[in-house]
Amino acid sequence: MITTFTHFINENLNDKEVRIMSWLYMFYVYDNNDGMKEKSWENDNRMGVTWSESVKYLNENRFIEFVNDKWKITKKGTDKLFTYFRVPKTRDEWLNLDDSWLEKYNTKQYTISSIPNDLFDRKFAEDSEVDIKYLLPSSEYYTIIDWWKRYQRGTKGWWVKMNRYLGLRGDLMPDVDSLILYRGINIKNYDFCKLKNEVKKVTDIKVGDKILCSKTSWTLLPRVAKSFAQGKKGIGDHRKMMDNEIGVIIKNVFSADEILLDGHWVDNHKYLREASIFPSEFEVIVKPRNRYLEVVDVFNNSLNDNQKSV
Repeated sequence: MITTFTHFINENLNDKEVRIMSWLYMFYVYDNNDGMKEKSWENDNRMGVTWSESVKYLNENRFIEFVNDKWKITKKGTDKLFTYFRVPKTRDEWLNLDDSWLEKYNTKQYTISSIPNDLFDRKFAEDSEVDIKYLLPSSEYYTIIDWWKRYQRGTKGWWVKMNRYLGLRGDLMPDVDSLILYRGINIKNYDFCKLKNEVKKVTDIKVGDKILCSKTSWTLLPRVAKSFAQGKKGIGDHRKMMDNEIGVIIKNVFSADEILLDGHWVDNHKYLREASIFPSEFEVIVKPRNRYLEVVDVFNNSLNDNQKSV
């Protein structure tokens, strides 16, 4: 018998237990298909133990049940699944998710360490579909879609008519007072940055300085900001930094009334979900105006992703 689930205090989980609980995740995924049929799955070994072996334990603990010739996850099983894999409870927790503790359990057939991220993503999608408030007439959303698609393709800048859509909490953005956002800037090492009371050569910029920025495009994720600070044009761009370039990452807390649209939030918006061209950038669009914003990272091309910035 596998030992009872009493972890979360240390990282030394029972190997077999993790693999069985990974199968419980699959029961959760297939719940929308009314469950998993034994004939189709009994010999599957993608998690490092067979499906059949996992069913015995999961059934004994009432995490799954047999209904209409299929095995389905129970409410108890769903609760245990989210607890076991330490699924973030808020989006802020998710944005800082560290799933490295699961990496050693990955198999050639399945990336078990991706489970917490996927569970949060599925729950967030379900919850936000219910939570989104549609505060505008449908014709207004088509105006926003038309502008946003052209904006993402770089063919249209800020349109003053967008001002009236700022701060639509629960609709174009979550129902929060503010968001912490990041922006990456790629600058030539001979250029200058404007600070509040002085101008500095970019090579003299340091963490804690506040530099002038009026841009509209920001991101929820520091790693996305770093990619743009390296001079990349998008997440799939493999461009390397040049010797004469400096990467600068700035951060700011934007109040809700400065925010037009949270691209990740509207992934689940019935009008806007299909309009996102670059969803992996987690873009948030804010009203453009001059702001002096905090530098949180400065680096050059001698640094790789595992090294600290200067």
